[in-house]
Amino acid sequence: MQDRSRPTEPRHDLVELAAGLVPALAGRAAGYDEADAFCHEDFDDLIASGYTAITVPAELGGGGAGALDLVAAQSKLAEGNPATALAVNMHLHGVGLLTEGFRDRMEPFLKQVATDGAIVAGGFSEPQSGGNWWYQATTATPLPGGGFRLSGTKTFFTGWPRATHLFLTAAVETENGREPIGFLVPRPERGVRVLGDWKAMGMRATGSHAVAIDDLEVPPECVVAQGFPVAVGFLAGSHWSWPSFASIFLGAAEAAFRHVADGLPRRRNEGLGQGLAELPGVQQAVGEMRMRLDAARAALLAAVAGPPDPDPVAHYGRMAGAKLFTCQTALEVCTLALRTAGGSGYLRTGPLERLLRDAHAGLLLPPSHDATLQWLGRVELGTGTAPS
Repeated sequence: MQDRSRPTEPRHDLVELAAGLVPALAGRAAGYDEADAFCHEDFDDLIASGYTAITVPAELGGGGAGALDLVAAQSKLAEGNPATALAVNMHLHGVGLLTEGFRDRMEPFLKQVATDGAIVAGGFSEPQSGGNWWYQATTATPLPGGGFRLSGTKTFFTGWPRATHLFLTAAVETENGREPIGFLVPRPERGVRVLGDWKAMGMRATGSHAVAIDDLEVPPECVVAQGFPVAVGFLAGSHWSWPSFASIFLGAAEAAFRHVADGLPRRRNEGLGQGLAELPGVQQAVGEMRMRLDAARAALLAAVAGPPDPDPVAHYGRMAGAKLFTCQTALEVCTLALRTAGGSGYLRTGPLERLLRDAHAGLLLPPSHDATLQWLGRVELGTGTAPS
């Protein structure tokens, strides 16, 4: 169940931990992007610093971060490299969600995260259903001796190159029809294969490969939940997912803003005989970016810090709405940063064009723009539950 006494301010020590990692991540970001390479060195740093264990409970050796702490820390980490922050967020938010909803059975895994550097990657999106985890095409067939055989295809398996464990969803046929079922599986040597390496417009260092699951047999102890608890777990625990993913794009926009705002005072337009920072249009653009960033940050933190809605459907909609608003704002700020910087920002000698490409990925995170707004509208109008 959700903690109804969540703090209203993030922990500064975790934000400082993220800030300490930013310079190294920023220094490697362009190289990963140009090579379409996974951020292995970044993950080495994240594990060595204890960052990958921040959402593990403190009594199990982790950082004890809550959802609000995760949002604040991830926003700061993304200022170094949004792709690295996105890759590790699949792990961090998954650990937080599993801890909150299924802690007793997850303790052995949580201890591995804290002591052995275990990393979980999530397989939820599919070519047949996108990111709709309610309707999984991947099948889980019960085995006579217990356990299941899994078959299907997962897309956007973010963090795949570094995963030690796979967080998977599938559908199982029961007497009540098809039910969702979730698994946490130690990465097997056989039964999974990469269909295609990650090649994309942005977020190139995330290792979000497409993966085939070929008759993978998993024991019954790998089952996290089945049926109604899976659905309620995803809805009620959505403060771990959508706000933390949105925070990455907020961090990307903050990095774009800082690059422009810090660089403009050193530039002059000799034709006008003025420094660029003296031009009213430039001043207005910088003010506009700052205002939008502050509004998005306030809205995102308020969504996570506020009391959870007792209705899990309404709670999910609120978290999805905060994600949508933040990601849209982040893209607007990155676009305005490029426009304000001018032609120099379009060159790959600086970070702006990469940050803008990365920011577009926020618009593709499920639920979609239309589904999110419809979801919120239905809740407010009382005309039903979630859209299909």
